[in-house]
Amino acid sequence: MGIYCACVCIPCPEPHFSLYTSTRKDTAVHTRIIWSCDWSADNQYFVTSSRDKKVIVWGDCSSSETSVTPDEPPVIRPCSSILDVGDSATAVSFCPILCPGNSYLLAVGLESGQVLLYKWGPSEEPAGASDWTRYGETDSSYPLHTHTHTLVCMHARPTNTQSQAFITHFSF
Repeated sequence: MGIYCACVCIPCPEPHFSLYTSTRKDTAVHTRIIWSCDWSADNQYFVTSSRDKKVIVWGDCSSSETSVTPDEPPVIRPCSSILDVGDSATAVSFCPILCPGNSYLLAVGLESGQVLLYKWGPSEEPAGASDWTRYGETDSSYPLHTHTHTLVCMHARPTNTQSQAFITHFSF
């Protein structure tokens, strides 16, 4: 008696990865470990959340007037102001549905177990904090978990008249 497992391997090409940008310790935006990241539904932006309580949206933020040839890689840099969420940000997720006005809904999971909702929109001057709007949060009077790991995912479900976004919150 024993346990047997059969696997079928289908050959596929190796994935291709490219490094578009990097930072050094003395020029980094995050000062502690990055715990989570996610791509926007339109693949235009990448968001990171960290133990340093910061959430930052990254991307090719060059204006449309800047001429970039197809052979040149995009210039990836922070596209948002630095959002300080007040606690270690252990999870972050873009909503898979774009919001009106070229903006994005993001869920941020905190080490405390709380989940915050923010709307972010790209702006010409990300230095000001006007690109982030807080939309809501889970009830902090009722702890969602007693452990330090939070996983937040956002899902979309279209209805006949509108799209709805749902947050799935896992604690372990």
